[in-house]
Amino acid sequence: MTQAPTAGRRRARDPEATRQALLDAATELFGTAGFDATSVQSIVDRAQVTKGGFYHHFASKQALLHEIHDRFIEFHLEQMRELLAEPDVPAEELLRRLIRDILVVGAVRWRNDIEIFYQERRQLAGEQYAAVLRKRHEFEGCVIEVVQRGIAEGVLADRGDPKVVAFGIIGMTMWAYHWFDPARGGEREVGELYAGMVLDGLRA
Repeated sequence: MTQAPTAGRRRARDPEATRQALLDAATELFGTAGFDATSVQSIVDRAQVTKGGFYHHFASKQALLHEIHDRFIEFHLEQMRELLAEPDVPAEELLRRLIRDILVVGAVRWRNDIEIFYQERRQLAGEQYAAVLRKRHEFEGCVIEVVQRGIAEGVLADRGDPKVVAFGIIGMTMWAYHWFDPARGGEREVGELYAGMVLDGLRA
């Protein structure tokens, strides 16, 4: 009887599966043991790949941590770019969809990645940290643009610096990663609640 291929052998023929297995293993181990206490060997053991497979995809644990940040920030950025590119979306609907469908839903979907990044971001330095900052500034800029559109259309009151308003929205909504419990409702319902709170508080 021919023996079925192991998970490691299957992944060896599928580089993307290997990469995903390493990311999933690292996310789990960083979340439970922390970055410093997690070795490359423990990651490859959990992912059922070789060290060679690890270093084929990632130069270091720091590079893997950077990728964990990248995959959740890219999700948010892609969604934001698409929303802002849609023509003729009223400012109120734009803000509602930003909060409900991107910020809250994204925070819940990527809750483990976000928690690990906030806990371990001090591990990044140099170009890796600079790359993180560039994407986070773009992310913040998208939220600021939504606030500015709302003010320009007369939907939102001018409360002062739009950046401060945007940071308040980000802080309130993205913190859902820390406490979200499906028993309290789905993420879209929570997002709708938050959108209503923000609109009621900022409406002109």
